[in-house]
Amino acid sequence: APAPGAWRGRGTVLVADDEQAVRLVAAQMLQRLGFAVLVAADGDAALETFRTHHAAVDCVLLDLTMPGLDSRAVVDGMRALVPEVKVVLASGYAEQDATTGFAGVTLSGFLAKPFDAAQLEAVMRVAMP
Repeated sequence: APAPGAWRGRGTVLVADDEQAVRLVAAQMLQRLGFAVLVAADGDAALETFRTHHAAVDCVLLDLTMPGLDSRAVVDGMRALVPEVKVVLASGYAEQDATTGFAGVTLSGFLAKPFDAAQLEAVMRVAMP
């Protein structure tokens, strides 16, 4: 549990990752930080979940490579509904390599995989101040 007086997140984060262990651990970490969490196992499910819950989703933690729709198509679909939705891209690739397909897209952060709770909190503090 967070220490008393520690930073607490607010709102709902959609975690989209095709690796079940990553989804579960990220969801638990985010919940401990104070966020409500939705999860999706691939690009298609991420966009469908966002369409269903877009009024509640404040931020998306999005894996770069997933089956179904690619991450850029997912971001474009989400931003068509909610242009200001915050997106944190997660990848095992270096940030420069991972973000090349996002020219002209403002991302709210980048999270290098594998990550720990402190790294996730640091990124979320910037994305969701």
